[in-house]
Amino acid sequence: ENINSDLQTKKPKRSKSKGLKLKASDFAEGDKVQARWSGDGTFYSGTITKINVIEENFNIKFDDGDSEESISLENIKKVNHSKKKCQKKRKKDKEKENREGEDPEETE
Repeated sequence: ENINSDLQTKKPKRSKSKGLKLKASDFAEGDKVQARWSGDGTFYSGTITKINVIEENFNIKFDDGDSEESISLENIKKVNHSKKKCQKKRKKDKEKENREGEDPEETE
């Protein structure tokens, strides 16, 4: 009787990668991240330019060219997708747009 009730009350184990709190030391200069910009509180893509491991904050250069210093750890997210894949997709899309807009007589 107790065996069945024990099986029902056990929770499934969580993946070790989920739920772990990140530390500043988990990042490196040059890492692509999403960082919350203080101007509007929205997360934007950027690159870590400097890390203060003791205070756990970061200097970020956003992809639009803006920079911000001392962004706290809770305002940083790791980016998991491959930058190369995104660039390839954008390049393919752009080439497709160019081909669609070309005059067929000019390309021959």
